[in-house]
Amino acid sequence: QLFMPYYLRPTGSGVMGAACQVCPKGERILRVVKPGVTIVGWPRPDKSFAPQLGLSGFVCNGQVVSLKDGHYLATLYGHFRDTNRYSLVASESSDGMHWKIRSVIADEKCDLPGREGPCESAVCRLKDGRLLCVFRLNSAVPYGHSFSSDEGRTWTKPAPLKGAFSVQPSVAVMPDGLVALSGGRPGLFLWLNPDGTAATWHKLDVLANHNAHRPEEPIKTPGNTSSYTEVIPLDGSHLLYVYDRIPFGWSAIPADSSETNSVWVVRITLTGSMIPTLPAGG
Repeated sequence: QLFMPYYLRPTGSGVMGAACQVCPKGERILRVVKPGVTIVGWPRPDKSFAPQLGLSGFVCNGQVVSLKDGHYLATLYGHFRDTNRYSLVASESSDGMHWKIRSVIADEKCDLPGREGPCESAVCRLKDGRLLCVFRLNSAVPYGHSFSSDEGRTWTKPAPLKGAFSVQPSVAVMPDGLVALSGGRPGLFLWLNPDGTAATWHKLDVLANHNAHRPEEPIKTPGNTSSYTEVIPLDGSHLLYVYDRIPFGWSAIPADSSETNSVWVVRITLTGSMIPTLPAGG
């Protein structure tokens, strides 16, 4: 299993790259691989995240999906030169190490609201074969989303994902085609789309569930979680929802406090009516 790097650096004319980590099959160890991942084929020059640190203007972010030809598709976001909003791009690779930009999913001219612009994203393959990309535009604003019917070469015009928001999304497709989407800020939510169209979503309040069943360790305000989540399918009717509790928000925990930052996992059961149920323990 290959773990993509996050920050990239210019490694040559029009090339970005960074060391990556690999977990060999059957082992429980991460090995650093250098020179690692390289990405070429950029449609425009970038604007560095931090010139003083020698960083490139784009970062690897999101979920990698398999393409029908056996290759892989991954997303990156960052700034093109002379822009102030993010752009979201897709790249493809045959081996996970050598990548080439395949398309621009949404750029700084995207007309959806959000000061940051298209950035943190998640991609999944729907039951009908299309790819769905869901992406952040800013905290506390709806996600944007686009579809691709040609393996990520072109994408539909970005549209808002009504009722679902706001930082890094995570998506999973169940065997029957139901799409599960996790995220939040403010709050923690799971949204379910039974038909894979991304048009109608059923919402579950995971923060309220946490407080109802773990009153001794509450998430007192929406600011007591980063709202960065992960949703993972287990089988046809169960999935895991992963989130965090940070009792002092982005501030350090005081030395005299017994509180801790923590990561939580909830096992969710999907019933035949598509209504999710949560265990009492959490």
